[in-house]
Amino acid sequence: MTLHDFFLLFYCFMIFISVPIGYRYVSIKTKKTGEFLPYLVSSLAFVLADGIISILIWIAITSKMNTFMYLGGLLTGMIFTSLCGFLLFFVLLLRRNTFLDAYEES
Repeated sequence: MTLHDFFLLFYCFMIFISVPIGYRYVSIKTKKTGEFLPYLVSSLAFVLADGIISILIWIAITSKMNTFMYLGGLLTGMIFTSLCGFLLFFVLLLRRNTFLDAYEES
């Protein structure tokens, strides 16, 4: 593997790591307070902010490298950030009743 491959791997990892963090945050806070929507919005904002920061770092690192690596990474970052946001949104909506039931039991 070349250095470019490690850059791309770390870049994708940084985008994907926001999903479990956001999921964990919403599950803990919803079980604790019984409110779902504010924590859903804040976790989606976290995923979006993580994606934007990752893209900006990608721009800073690869702007002097290969043009195709630069443009491909931008496109990859936008697609992965969107997919992670949609994935987190739908998974949290599906698990919403479980979190609220855990709040009512405690």
